[in-house]
Amino acid sequence: MESKEETLLNWPPPAKGEEVWLYRARNLVASGWIDDVMPDGSGVWVNQHDARGRTMVLAEDVDAILRKRSAESSVWLSSAVVDS
Repeated sequence: MESKEETLLNWPPPAKGEEVWLYRARNLVASGWIDDVMPDGSGVWVNQHDARGRTMVLAEDVDAILRKRSAESSVWLSSAVVDS
């Protein structure tokens, strides 16, 4: 099993412009469009839905990412979610 640190470093950060829903413990942390990604992949800036402004979300604060890309959707789950 990966350590928490390895999981965070290996999370697949979303790309700029992707529409995402970010979750922690099955609760929505933020949703919207990726505005920017930290160079080291440790976090993302999200322009939130419903004019809620721009917020930074760190990889360590996210267990799951639901991504919406054109006609397809994909989900990434960290080992923290899968193993619990």
